[in-house]
Amino acid sequence: PWNLDEDVLIFTADGFGDGLSSTISIGNKGEIERIKNSETSDYNSLGEFYASVTSYLGMHSGFDAFKVMGLAPYGNPKKAIDEIKQIIQINPENPYVFSTKFRSIQTGNNDILKNLPRLLKGKRFDNIAAATQEWFEILITKWIKNAIKKTGIHKIACAGGNFLNVKANQKLLALEEVDDIFFCPAASDEGLAVGAALRGYYELELKDGHKPTKVPLNSVYLG
Repeated sequence: PWNLDEDVLIFTADGFGDGLSSTISIGNKGEIERIKNSETSDYNSLGEFYASVTSYLGMHSGFDAFKVMGLAPYGNPKKAIDEIKQIIQINPENPYVFSTKFRSIQTGNNDILKNLPRLLKGKRFDNIAAATQEWFEILITKWIKNAIKKTGIHKIACAGGNFLNVKANQKLLALEEVDDIFFCPAASDEGLAVGAALRGYYELELKDGHKPTKVPLNSVYLG
């Protein structure tokens, strides 16, 4: 919804992505430039952390994260947060990526789910949900604040399945560091078609020496 000449900080955060689960980029004049060393691999994914807990609680990892988010207010995060914090964190050596210690030495794949029965033994389901949501909010907020501090850009755009977590989005909206924020309504895989079409249009217009015509999205009810 902003002027094409403005710098915009762009975040993507998915469950897996195509090898990359999250990225940080700068958008300006219709072009996107990835910030160096801002790519989180699929096996260090913040979204996969949430999906793994969803599965551990007996729900579908790919579709039921919203149920964990809805369950969270009924639990006490303090009763499981120390265990949840052991699963994933901001990489201490790189403030723009996430890191989990639970991955297979042989394949590098995410092994969070295999470790949860041991880690969360005896913890109530509602407290697990509460701690998972709280830690998710803390990490995604810290990640975004780190990038704003690095770039000095205070308008941000967000896409990817992690940004379907509306409680975390509410926290991001309230950040003093954020002047304005846009969440792609088709934040999950269905948004790929929209993004591919827009990127193709912008690249062709710039290649032909034209300034792309930007049409704001005024309604999400497009069928």
